[in-house]
Amino acid sequence: MDLYLIRHGQALSKGIDPEEPLSSAGRDQIRICARMLTKVGVKLDAILTSPKKRAEESAIICAQETGFPEGEITATELLKPMAEEKEAVAYLGRFVGHPAVLVAGHLPSLARIAAHLLTDRAELGLFTDNGTLAKIQVTTFGTLGGRLQWYITPELVRRVMGEAPDDRL
Repeated sequence: MDLYLIRHGQALSKGIDPEEPLSSAGRDQIRICARMLTKVGVKLDAILTSPKKRAEESAIICAQETGFPEGEITATELLKPMAEEKEAVAYLGRFVGHPAVLVAGHLPSLARIAAHLLTDRAELGLFTDNGTLAKIQVTTFGTLGGRLQWYITPELVRRVMGEAPDDRL
């Protein structure tokens, strides 16, 4: 399985909106990375997300940009920020028949899922930037069951695709 992990885009603060939806810049961060997926020929078979608004909005943008049906996005508590990575990885294992799965989520859970699949450490210093996207080729859903294919930030995607930098970030 090709597992794509994307950290939600920049969100509004709780002081502005208690649900912390994506900001305009955050929507653009996700949009540019989702466009890159389309450009490199990724056809998603499943999109999974945390039920938090900023992650759900990120998942919806990914679906729109890749042609995935929005109504088939699956939200689960197992992908919330403080979710237990072993339970999250076990849940992801249910999608083993799907060749390409995207997960829209948060720190620290995304970094812990990646660490579980790639190393024997508890956490990796990945997904520090909003909108960051990684591809992990998963052979088994246990420790060291995956191999990092690539890791890219929205700003680098902009440069590679010849788009102007985003001064809001």
